Amino acid sequence: MRANNKRIVRYRKPLNINIGIILFALIFIYISICTFLYFTREKVSIYEVTGGKSENQLSIKATGIALRKEVVSYAPSAGYINYYAKEGTRISLDTTLYTIDGSGTVAQLIEAAAQNQSTLTDENISSLKKNISKYVLTYDDASFSDVYQFQYDLNTALIECVNLNTLESINQSLTDSGNSAFVINKAQSTGIVEFYTDGYEGVTAETLTEDLFDKNTYKKNSITSGSFIENGTAIYKTMNDEEWSIVVPLTADQAAAYADTKIVPLRLVSENINTSGYFSIRRIGSNSYGVITLKRFMMKYAAERFIDIEIMGETTNGLKIPKTAVTDKEFYVVPVEYMLKGGNNNEPGFSRQIVGTENIEFITPEIFVTVEDMCYIDKSQLSANDVLVKADSQSKYVVGALGTLKGVYNVNTGYTTFRYIEILSEKNGYYIIKKDTVHGLTQYDHIVLNASMVEDNSVIFH
Repeated sequence: MRANNKRIVRYRKPLNINIGIILFALIFIYISICTFLYFTREKVSIYEVTGGKSENQLSIKATGIALRKEVVSYAPSAGYINYYAKEGTRISLDTTLYTIDGSGTVAQLIEAAAQNQSTLTDENISSLKKNISKYVLTYDDASFSDVYQFQYDLNTALIECVNLNTLESINQSLTDSGNSAFVINKAQSTGIVEFYTDGYEGVTAETLTEDLFDKNTYKKNSITSGSFIENGTAIYKTMNDEEWSIVVPLTADQAAAYADTKIVPLRLVSENINTSGYFSIRRIGSNSYGVITLKRFMMKYAAERFIDIEIMGETTNGLKIPKTAVTDKEFYVVPVEYMLKGGNNNEPGFSRQIVGTENIEFITPEIFVTVEDMCYIDKSQLSANDVLVKADSQSKYVVGALGTLKGVYNVNTGYTTFRYIEILSEKNGYYIIKKDTVHGLTQYDHIVLNASMVEDNSVIFH
C-alpha cells in the first residue's frame, strides 16, 4: 500500500483568468476614483438668472466737470500754423497733423485753393450740420455768451475741413514752385486730438478745487489754422485713455442718499445718451462732489469741459445676478470704421493685408459687440500685429490694442460661455443688469455663481 501511495502524482490545477472579474475590478476602481474626486474637489455652483429692478433714488440734474488724461504738445518753432486733421478724430503717430511756416506761404496757398475749388465734402457738411443742431437743442438764454464760443468753434471746424481737403493741392503747388521750406509735422502722440487748452489738463479728482466749477472764470484757449504762434505754445492735445470722469456738486441730501452707491444710471443730456458709471463721493472743503467714472463716450465729449448730466433715480427693470458671477475678459478692439461687408453672404468683416505682401484678403471674425465705435473681437479670431486696411483709403490699423468687457459664464450647454453684461445698479451683493443686450443674458439662464472658479470654454461638473 505504501509503495502504491508513492506512485501518486499531485495534479496541478491550471490558472484560469476570468475576464469578467477583471472588468468588474476596473469598473470598481474607476467608480471609486470618480467618487473620491467628486467628494474632495470644490463644487461649481450654478445660479439661475432672475428678473430684478434697480433701486429708487433721488434724480440729480447737474453740470459737471470732465476730467480726462490729456497729453499736451507744444510748438517746436514760431510761425503760422495750419492743421490737416479734423479736431475730435483719432490720430496715430504717422498722422499728418500740422505745419508751421514763418512766412505764411502755406496759409496763402490754402486760401487760394479754397477759392479755386469746392473743398467741402458731403461728410464735412453733414458734420457741420450736426454741430449746429446740437447747439440749437441745448441752447439756453441764460448762457447767451456761449453763442460767441459756438461761432468760434464752427469757424474753426470749417477751416479745418478746408485745410484737410486742400492738402494735396498745396503740396503740388509747393513742389511746382520748388519751395523746400514746407515741413509736414507728424503727431507726437496717439489718441483723440483737440486744438485747445484750458488749464484743466493735469487736474484729477484728487487735485480738484472748488473754484474750478465757476464757469464765469473758465477760459478756453483755442488755436485755429492760420494763427501765428510763438515757440513753445501749446498747439494741440491728445487723449488716448477711454476712461474718464465727470465730477458734479452734491447737496447734503444727495450725498446722504448716494453714500453707499457704487454704480449709477446716467443720462448725458446733450446727446441724450443713457449709460451707467462707477460712482464715489469726494469731499472738497465743506462741499461734497460725486465722481462718475466712465469707460465709454469720451470721444464724443473730448471738446467739452462742462457737461450737463442727469443721474437717473427711477426704477429700471433688468436682470438680477450676484456680484461673484461677474468677471472680465479681454478682446482685441478695432475701430468700426474699418468694418465693411463682403463675401458671398455680404457679412461684416475686415480687409487684412497678407503678411509680407501688399495683397489684401477679406476676413470675417465674429464681432462680439460694438461699443462706442469700437468692435470687440475675441483674441482667438485675430492675431497681434495683423494689419487691417480701411475701405477706399490708405489708412491702416495694426491689431494689438485690448479692451475689457464685463460678463458672466453661461452654462446652459454644459460648458462655460462668456456673456456680456451692462450694469445698471448694484446693492446687497447683486447687480441689476440691462436686458436684451447683444451676446447677453435672458431670464432663467444658468450662470456660474463664482466666476473665479472656472475659465472660458470649460466643461462644468456640478
